[in-house]
Amino acid sequence: QLYMSDNALGTVGAAGIVGIISNSQNIKTLGIPFNGFKQESLVSILKAIVDNPTLQELDISFNRSSKPIGPELTQILTYHLGKKSHLK
Repeated sequence: QLYMSDNALGTVGAAGIVGIISNSQNIKTLGIPFNGFKQESLVSILKAIVDNPTLQELDISFNRSSKPIGPELTQILTYHLGKKSHLK
């Protein structure tokens, strides 16, 4: 479990989160609310998640996305859902 709330990680921190997600096979829960992530950062994090076979829970609430990320999330999950058994 990795939970980092209210740290103002921003764009640079998002790149670090992507690196952690991409290289970890042990994280099942990722909580990164209140970190100032903008839309581009959140989408990068979501793309990394679909390639991580162990991550099952995600909290990205209360970040700074200027518009809903639902469409991007739907697109990412639709594309990868058939390939990744851990995404249900």
